[in-house]
Amino acid sequence: GGAAAVSKSIDTIGAGLGASNDVLALAHRIQPMESAAGQYDAQGQVVQSSAGALGAMQVMPGSANGNDLRTTSGNVTAGVQLLMRLYSKYDGNQALVAMAYNWGEGNVDQYLSGKVASPPKSVAEYAQKATGGDVYGTQALAARQNRVDDQLRGSDGSIAAQIREREQAITALTTAQKALNDLHSAGKVSDADYAT
Repeated sequence: GGAAAVSKSIDTIGAGLGASNDVLALAHRIQPMESAAGQYDAQGQVVQSSAGALGAMQVMPGSANGNDLRTTSGNVTAGVQLLMRLYSKYDGNQALVAMAYNWGEGNVDQYLSGKVASPPKSVAEYAQKATGGDVYGTQALAARQNRVDDQLRGSDGSIAAQIREREQAITALTTAQKALNDLHSAGKVSDADYAT
């Protein structure tokens, strides 16, 4: 239940759950912020917050997902499962994931919908510390870049595709004009036909 055992559990359990490296990296940063002691306090009791969150990952009982929050493996499993679900919900935006983990996803959803003007300062600071100021982890950032690249490549009505198609049309017209100029210069096209 100490910090080293919890860290190893995050890796082992996360791999078993198929958690992405982004989720695991955030879990490793969040866990000591949630409970520096690990799963148990100095008296050997499961760490519990005043709000009722339990253990190394400080998971609320309503987020246990059937896991025993009083064991290190159950607590870490619940914490990683929650982070995985939040990553999916917030499309890899780890700043929102950290805010939801700390403040509750209902509050984050209200913030995103404009019903709450801004998160409390403590929540913003938590997200900053948990993410190091990076909105997206390396895997999410790479996936987003790939989506941008795919959009730029595809002829799908996007602005980039429209620009590319217009550039291709201009190139084709320029080539046709050059060929016509060459034919006119060679005397194969009359002045009257060239003018039209």
